[in-house]
Amino acid sequence: YGDKVRFYSKENGGVATALNLAIEKSKGEYISWLSHDDLYYPNKIQRQIDELQLLSPEERSQTILFSHFDYYNTYEKKRHEAPKLDNFTNDDPFYTYNMLDVLWSSKLGGCTLLIPRNLFYEIGFFDTTQRTTQDYSLFIKFFKAGIKYRYIDDILITSRHHKDQDTLKLMPLH
Repeated sequence: YGDKVRFYSKENGGVATALNLAIEKSKGEYISWLSHDDLYYPNKIQRQIDELQLLSPEERSQTILFSHFDYYNTYEKKRHEAPKLDNFTNDDPFYTYNMLDVLWSSKLGGCTLLIPRNLFYEIGFFDTTQRTTQDYSLFIKFFKAGIKYRYIDDILITSRHHKDQDTLKLMPLH
């Protein structure tokens, strides 16, 4: 990738501070991040760009894309598909109810998201005082601001679950 990859160093202040720095330094129109213990499938970004093409330019700047995912459980050394969002469709009359279910039941994989960069400047960045829930706090803040979430029913990432994962220290593997 040559000079397109830039490296920034900062004192460890937690995940939120690292993500905020990356967003502030970014030049692109969309933000997607990959946690150190997760994997993108090779088609992840292209599949999301293809989905964006279905939207008007105005919708593209106000819509967050997310997808289905699988996870690798290091205890079992097995890959599992995350629970399907069977009741969720993008044009569902119960969108608000179903999106609240997705957010409150942790069915949204943060690394699956593709977020218009402008939303961070319009609505806010990650809360640096939160060590493990900064992502969901921001996702809920976007939702409350009226930002639309659009679901892609394809598995686009693998999340790895392991004993050292901060989130899983709060809730056990299933």
